[in-house]
Amino acid sequence: LIVIAPPGYVWDYEAADFIYAARHAGSTDPYVPGADADLPIPGIPAKPSASPFNVLAVAGASVSFRPRIKYGIITKIQVPLHTPVASANAFILLVGQDSAAAGPLQAGIAEARRVPRVFGATAWLDNPVANFDGAINFSFETVTLVPAGGGLVATGPPGFAATDATATCILSSRSTEPRPVPNCTCTFSGGDASSNI
Repeated sequence: LIVIAPPGYVWDYEAADFIYAARHAGSTDPYVPGADADLPIPGIPAKPSASPFNVLAVAGASVSFRPRIKYGIITKIQVPLHTPVASANAFILLVGQDSAAAGPLQAGIAEARRVPRVFGATAWLDNPVANFDGAINFSFETVTLVPAGGGLVATGPPGFAATDATATCILSSRSTEPRPVPNCTCTFSGGDASSNI
């Protein structure tokens, strides 16, 4: 049993972080919700100690799985800074082999969520003359939704002082004209032009 994460991910967990048991009556031990049975492995697998760090060998060929039984694992993995673009952004499960180089008896694939991040960010001043006031304009895109109550923080370089208390946020996309965002203000504080949006 081998689980291959998308490139850039790193399996990184301690023994206590690796959960593979089903729920048992009267037990208070951690369990995998929805699992019908414990994963039949002799012990907790070692995390990868050498490249590729996104490939986790969970069990060898001596382990057998019963048909129509749902197994599962819960553990920790380091998420990369960017969504992989040079290969599939998916987790791959290979069953019935000891090596990723051999052909599996069975395989499954699950698409990974995109890594939340801001990209395409730009900032420019309409008056870049030293010691003169000017408006600063920010432009950026997000990969995923920023929900209500969420926020963004922009920090300028040392020496830039924010003089206005608030500024208007403008929402635009590739398909709509720019428009004001209700109840959205940019609050500036400190001499380093730090702002919360």
